[in-house]
Amino acid sequence: MRIFVISLRTQVERRQAMRTQLERLNLRFTFFDTIDMRQTKTKYFRALDLHQFQLNTGRFPLTNEVGCFASHLTLWRTCITLGEPIIILEDDACVEDGFSDAILFLERKGGDLGFVSLEENRLRLGCAEARSRSFALHYCPKYSRRAMAYAIAPTAAHRFVEASRYLTAPVDRFIEEVWVHKQPLYQLSPHVVSAGEIAMNSTTIGLRRRLRCRRLSSRCERALYNGRNNVRRVLFNLIYRARKLGALRQSKCLPGSGHVSVAGRGGSR
Repeated sequence: MRIFVISLRTQVERRQAMRTQLERLNLRFTFFDTIDMRQTKTKYFRALDLHQFQLNTGRFPLTNEVGCFASHLTLWRTCITLGEPIIILEDDACVEDGFSDAILFLERKGGDLGFVSLEENRLRLGCAEARSRSFALHYCPKYSRRAMAYAIAPTAAHRFVEASRYLTAPVDRFIEEVWVHKQPLYQLSPHVVSAGEIAMNSTTIGLRRRLRCRRLSSRCERALYNGRNNVRRVLFNLIYRARKLGALRQSKCLPGSGHVSVAGRGGSR
């Protein structure tokens, strides 16, 4: 599974830290130069939906934030072109010792799931979709808004690309919005990537300063918007569980499972 590390070309210290970590594990990787929106006129999005962005975040987008999203978007397109799952890391990630073993596990079990976060998620996890002696892949009823380390397959990358034609949120917020891109999110447990000291003290993106909502109408609009999104998340989870239950019932009705299949019953009439 190919590894891509998103990094500004000028961030020499970060690149050296990532190189040291990955080479220590004998892993091959490729640096992807973070897209600097101040230096390029290339349009990675059809448009910026400023109103939607403010509803999502309560503030204006930062230039480096847009460049970060464009970088992830470009690697999603690369994933589609390659036709194989890839791993995307940001250069402030701290890779732990189990990372190599996790890659082997993902190559065997994770490709069909589409998207698997490799970093810590302190929120409640759902059912396990796959297990080994060392790892498990859990469904995420709620995502923790992070995009520092994840594995992505072409099917998920295609859904992300199609849903991100308009910039409406930072990349981590966009990934969280399963009701928008329709891609279930999964979590590797235990996680193998954590936020290092560089991430804790990072100022690369810039200062995310929320706007002061002076008008009552603006505050009410955001509250209603967040409420609708919570409902959409709940509905997505319910649909996901219903489909999993349906698939489980169907597998129990397959010939040789000890149950009479629906098709077999219909064919005997």
